[in-house]
Amino acid sequence: MRKIAGQKLFLASVMLALIAGAAAYSGGTASAGYPQDLSSSDTCNRPCLEGLANQYLAALMAHDPSKLPVTDDVKFTENAQALKLGDGLWRTASGMDSYKHFFEDPTAGQIGMFATIKENGMGDILIVRIKATKQRVSELETIVIRTPGGVTAYEKYGNPDPIWSEVEPPAERVSREKLIYTTNLYYSGMQNNDGKGDYSFFAHDCNRIEHAVQTTNMPKFNYGHSSNQSFVTLGCEAQYKLGMMGFVTNIRERRYVIVDEEKQQVLAFSYFDHDSTVRQLALTNGETYYSPPFFLTPRTLAVSEAFKIKNGKIRFVEMTLTETPWGSKSGWVN
Repeated sequence: MRKIAGQKLFLASVMLALIAGAAAYSGGTASAGYPQDLSSSDTCNRPCLEGLANQYLAALMAHDPSKLPVTDDVKFTENAQALKLGDGLWRTASGMDSYKHFFEDPTAGQIGMFATIKENGMGDILIVRIKATKQRVSELETIVIRTPGGVTAYEKYGNPDPIWSEVEPPAERVSREKLIYTTNLYYSGMQNNDGKGDYSFFAHDCNRIEHAVQTTNMPKFNYGHSSNQSFVTLGCEAQYKLGMMGFVTNIRERRYVIVDEEKQQVLAFSYFDHDSTVRQLALTNGETYYSPPFFLTPRTLAVSEAFKIKNGKIRFVEMTLTETPWGSKSGWVN
């Protein structure tokens, strides 16, 4: 009963925030931190948003922020640091690679993007969020992931999975607030994961990629933080039911920055904390899993994840992440 009541409270808080049109990113709770200014009269539609994203990339590669239309009070961050336009990656970007994946939210006038680029000849994964005001960039949030291996995997992966381009039939769509609610269940199920929750928010054929490497329903291999090679052979729900993600002790600043109601997609930013207090996990299959060496000290990861939802259930997840100082904050939450 307590869990059902909590779920109802979360959904109610989402609906109230949407109705009230509170300031974007107004708090750090699960129900806050998504685009809420939905009544703007200067809407930037899908072609407009994609055009701004491509203008940003062209200006970035030209090392010339004057080529990007911005508002007088534009806010820009790179890896959570407030910078002046033209600083940071603007000085060192040296070319585009082939991967580019847009996530559009015309209702809120925002677009997100995963892309691969060159920086002084080295490969980067670039995560971008742009907010448009009167068809100019008013917010530019970027995350630069400097991991050549991740770029190589993305280049080998090729293009976004075709599932992302599918427009869902109106009869099979869930509401904007339900999309956010379902995405939040993913985070709540991972945080302090013990395998004993209700993980039915996953579709039976759900898959996940991390830096373009599929980490579900695959033959055995060493996956990231796991020496358990069987983990990747499981589906999304089965992985949660195993209880091996309990090293994630907190998932905070959950921001649902892009919500696409037509395509039933959510792009979310968050921070994963591993506080190193969890040294071993009792898995639901009877095994004991011991902490890998890199979880023996506190770690924080900046995580960007895109969710494709079908019939109200998570069908596909595209994840990127990068190490940050312990306790890092995005600079976009009050």
